[in-house]
Amino acid sequence: MAEIMDTFYTQVAIQDLASAGRNSTRLILERAKPVQIRLKDWFAKLPASVRMDAVTTSQLSATGYLHLAYFATEITLHRRIVQSLDPQAADAYLLYICRSAAKTRLISAMDFVNRLRHEHLQAFWYFPSKTNFTLIGTFGSLLWATAPTQEEADFYKTRLREYRWTLSVSSKRADFLDYAVQMLDASRAMLSNLAKKPSFVQAQTSTSGIPAAEIMMGIIQEECVESDQFMGEAPSLSLSRYTSNSAFSGFSDEQVGLYGTSEQMEDTTGSPLSSV
Repeated sequence: MAEIMDTFYTQVAIQDLASAGRNSTRLILERAKPVQIRLKDWFAKLPASVRMDAVTTSQLSATGYLHLAYFATEITLHRRIVQSLDPQAADAYLLYICRSAAKTRLISAMDFVNRLRHEHLQAFWYFPSKTNFTLIGTFGSLLWATAPTQEEADFYKTRLREYRWTLSVSSKRADFLDYAVQMLDASRAMLSNLAKKPSFVQAQTSTSGIPAAEIMMGIIQEECVESDQFMGEAPSLSLSRYTSNSAFSGFSDEQVGLYGTSEQMEDTTGSPLSSV
């Protein structure tokens, strides 16, 4: 997390990325790749004793804060990528897969929170945890605010409502979650007056340039991941269907090369892009 903050969020880093202009997203991806690889390796090498499913009934498990910190670190990285995207200037394919990766990270983090048991909730939580729970919600708000279509915006709005309900219920066993609920309410209130976005039908294609049918299919396939795939590792989503699909036949190998091969795009954390 410290490396991500130094690389992407200091004033020097912000100015450096701003100077890159239209290439800022590609520059961010290049700098993010080594960090993402280390995160992937860290998660893959977790001993069985600290995985989320290593819970003994009626015994507290203090591993929740560790996994939460992992998701917060990945979200902090993806948030900077999403903030750099400009629908008017960004490469259409790059825009689409960056937002797809961010969406997958958000869903995985929310699923993690959904699966917390009372053995986790009543155990030790490191002091940044309330902020990290809040970070998941504000990342969802960012994706909601920047959604190119009304259908996508409604999707994030619904997931945030579900996330708030989960936090509210869980706060009965972990009262520090009240802070995350309050911050989420404040974030949602600021987005309540967002202008209505164009629908898939109105736009024919989204601002990312991907046909509406392709995006809807992606949402359906991602949401159909079996719920029991998690707890030890986040749901896995492959983008190989996108890179091999004829809808993307016009994109160059160089663009795909930013993320590696389809095999490299999958990792044990559930992140579809090893470089994002």
